[in-house]
Amino acid sequence: MRVPENNLGLPKVTNRLIAVAAWACLVFIVFATLSPIYLRPSLTATEPNFVVMFERIGAFAVLGSLFLISYPKRPVFVFVIVFGTAIVLELAQIFIPTRDARRRV
Repeated sequence: MRVPENNLGLPKVTNRLIAVAAWACLVFIVFATLSPIYLRPSLTATEPNFVVMFERIGAFAVLGSLFLISYPKRPVFVFVIVFGTAIVLELAQIFIPTRDARRRV
């Protein structure tokens, strides 16, 4: 019996699990970005700016990779999700009292 595959050669079940991981990653990024400072995850107690930038770039790289694997025939969708999320989250921080999108920590 042949297992259905996507165009990357992944079994359909594996592709769905990666899609779930992609959406979970998106939810986590939204939570980490918009939550109060005391709930945000961090790599170190005192994070230098390059660590913060590494976290952001890494999170969106993982997000983009997971979405691209999940939806290989829809690169525009992936682009809109990744870059749209980044833009919307930066703008949303303006309206949250405990966050400031203009100030860099």
